[in-house]
Amino acid sequence: MYRGKKDNKVDIRKYSKEWFTLNKTETQRDGISGLEQGYNKPDCRLGKSIDKSIFIGSLDDVKENVANMKSNMRGAPTANYYNIEAYGAENIFKALDADGDGIVTEKEVNDVAALDTKEFADKENEFLSTTDLDLLYENAMKAVNASVIDTGLTKEFHYEDGEVTRLNFDNKGNLSNKNVQTVNEDGTKKSVSYSYGNNSTRTTDYDAQGRTTKIVYDEDGDRNDYTKTYTYAEDGSKTVETKNYISTVTSNYNADGTFNSKETMWNHNSNGVIDDTKQRSIGDCWVLSGVNALRDSEIGAQILKSSLQQNDDGSVTVHLRGVGKDYTFSAEEIMDHKYHTTSLAYSSGDSDMNLFEMAIGEYRKETIESGDYGKNSRNLDKTAGSNATASDPLKGGQIDEAIYYITGQKSQWVANNTKTTTDMLNTMQSSVNKYIMTTTFKNADPSVTEGKIVTGHAYSINKVDDDYVYVVNPWDSSVEIPYPKDKYLENAFQVALTDLTPGLSETYISAPDPNATYTVPKEDNGSKFLNTLKKLFS
Repeated sequence: MYRGKKDNKVDIRKYSKEWFTLNKTETQRDGISGLEQGYNKPDCRLGKSIDKSIFIGSLDDVKENVANMKSNMRGAPTANYYNIEAYGAENIFKALDADGDGIVTEKEVNDVAALDTKEFADKENEFLSTTDLDLLYENAMKAVNASVIDTGLTKEFHYEDGEVTRLNFDNKGNLSNKNVQTVNEDGTKKSVSYSYGNNSTRTTDYDAQGRTTKIVYDEDGDRNDYTKTYTYAEDGSKTVETKNYISTVTSNYNADGTFNSKETMWNHNSNGVIDDTKQRSIGDCWVLSGVNALRDSEIGAQILKSSLQQNDDGSVTVHLRGVGKDYTFSAEEIMDHKYHTTSLAYSSGDSDMNLFEMAIGEYRKETIESGDYGKNSRNLDKTAGSNATASDPLKGGQIDEAIYYITGQKSQWVANNTKTTTDMLNTMQSSVNKYIMTTTFKNADPSVTEGKIVTGHAYSINKVDDDYVYVVNPWDSSVEIPYPKDKYLENAFQVALTDLTPGLSETYISAPDPNATYTVPKEDNGSKFLNTLKKLFS
């Protein structure tokens, strides 16, 4: 079927089985019959295309064009030449010459080229292919002994192989829907319905007993698409799995058809565990590095997990403890993960990382719109990147900013201070489970080939030993970059060290005593957070 260019009228596609059945032109069918020579036979690894310009004009013109093509070839035959030879140039010409006047026009060629166009295309296919020729031959031959029952607004076509096609028209003569039913040799059936009002296709498969085995619904776009798969047990019970854009629902039914149980799996992969990710077009390396630093710490990973609350409706609530804010995103919003500036994209690889990006982005947007903040301020409650805007709120940030939002813990932060940076590295090396670090660099370092060291970019540090500082670039968090410690100290610029459990020893974290009591310094501003940690690890 083809939607017209000017008035959007939906007509029966020219040269379809239905068109040939309604327009029984023996002369044209005789011309098309010559295509049997190549029907379903061309198998050229170079492709199925055919240069349609060769066939515009008279038969003598075609013969001359083919001869010129052959003489200009160097080496092995082209796909175009191979395909023309397979069908025969004269056979193709006769098949394309719809009115039999001895001249093939561009329109006649384009009518055939449109056969391989998808059902709801807005324009005809501009390319002629062997698939188009096969469809032309197949449709013409299939219509030879076909019959049609015409009741006005409905036309029902019956073909010798058992296929039945039903076309429904509205009062203005527009084709509104089409249904094609086919029967296989093993008794299974398939029904394909096309609706031209919303450009949707519904395909239903049946087993030999007439039971539905699968339904696939495909609409323009993917929001309303779904697939249903039916499985039948010997006792008569059945399972129906329905997968759509948001979820996969498995429903179980008893032998008498009554409902038994249901399980819903959400298609986003939010599980509280951060997998490897890659930064994309948003300038939020500071968010990704902060989350990656937490991810690579046992305590930090638990904090991340406790910051994400999976709700029964598939939504997820993100707790930003540092600023006392909660943000809830629906299952659809998580699947979409659209940024405020739609031309920019969140990181790839993990829904939970996207959730932290989305929540921090919402908080940043609120902060920027309030006007009560400082650009690149060390007051992390009220800061934003110097170039951040309400439409691009994540553009630039402090290397420890995301860590503060998520944990509520302030970091020790220095810039261009080798002595303090050395102390920080020693602290993390001696107690890697309690501390995390993030960093930037003064200069790019081309000597690093495993990963990249660049300036103006945030990194996380996932471990330290006597010889190396192991950094992770958010461009690809699966890659650990072993940076010689002496070179790191020369090149380190901004460095942040965060104590994830101030007031708590690492011994408590690794072997918690649920009966122990702890004194939390008021200046930590983290008593609520520490209580959460006690519950988390006890």
